[in-house]
Amino acid sequence: MARQHARRGVALALAAAALAVIAIAWHLAALTAYDTSAGTGTLVSRINAAELAAHLEPWSERFQWRVVTLRAQRLLNAGRIDEAFWLLEPLSQIVRGDALYRSVYQEAVHLKAPLDARKAHVQHAKEKAGGVLDPADVQR
Repeated sequence: MARQHARRGVALALAAAALAVIAIAWHLAALTAYDTSAGTGTLVSRINAAELAAHLEPWSERFQWRVVTLRAQRLLNAGRIDEAFWLLEPLSQIVRGDALYRSVYQEAVHLKAPLDARKAHVQHAKEKAGGVLDPADVQR
């Protein structure tokens, strides 16, 4: 009977140790993917790495932020400035200490400002009495 308890104890200890090794390996894989997402590879490979990290550890906010940041960078590169800005904007009040997010967000704000100013200027010129715009004159 004592041997049976000892065997169970050893089996439980081995199982716990195996689970700990798996958890550490899992976390290291996620961290490696996250680090790769900040590297110098192509934007597509960096997005893939960020998505892998976020998939492996969906509870990690910073991994999720990296995915959003890189997707916004892709939108900026494609000239889709408003979409990139609005993808990043909700995070602007919660992301702290992420230099990549900050630089992409600042780029989006910098590129969006003149577009918004132009929209306001053009729309103002098309206003009717009382400041009403025809739906076709609203710029998005």
